[in-house]
Amino acid sequence: MLFVSLAGSGASAQTVIVTKAPPTAPVEFVLNDAVVATGTTDEAGGATLTAGTTSAATRPDMDAQIYVDACDTLRRVLIVDRRMPVPAAAPGCARSQIAGLFLVRPISTLVLDVTGPVPTVLLRQGR
Repeated sequence: MLFVSLAGSGASAQTVIVTKAPPTAPVEFVLNDAVVATGTTDEAGGATLTAGTTSAATRPDMDAQIYVDACDTLRRVLIVDRRMPVPAAAPGCARSQIAGLFLVRPISTLVLDVTGPVPTVLLRQGR
């Protein structure tokens, strides 16, 4: 079961919250073809990554596809505009696509459970 509180968020750029990843593992947030945030999961396997004010993160709303790469201990979340080519997975990484097309805005928060072969996403717009 996944419980996340997003109350009071005033994010000005996309935020990705990764849950159930390996503890103390590196994580990356890729927007189109640019790494916009990196971090390390806590002991529970959670991490919060915010795109900040990069040019990729401040672009207008986009219809996007979402992918998760599992590479040894690294977890990489890719949010790719449907009109853009999807970057190739790095050698040794297993890529999973989250089925669907998602409206991603500069104020979007995405919570991803990356356990198992099929990751899941909860998408929140605004506060």
